[in-house]
Amino acid sequence: PFSNFFTTRFTLNESVKAVRLRLVHINGQVVMEKNVGSLQKGVHEFTIRNEVKVKGIYFIQLITEKGFISKKLIKI
Repeated sequence: PFSNFFTTRFTLNESVKAVRLRLVHINGQVVMEKNVGSLQKGVHEFTIRNEVKVKGIYFIQLITEKGFISKKLIKI
């Protein structure tokens, strides 16, 4: 659970291009989307602040040309 901000970690097994970070409410509404650019293989951390105004369940997605990784978040 998080309140005003959260930090999430994603591990990539290979380098990727055209990476996007997306925050989606459980109802499907895209709350935030950012182009991150290229990322190298390894662990990457992202901190999101003040993007989420409404309590509820969200999904943070790291989207690449190879697919995507999704994590569930709960705003309290």
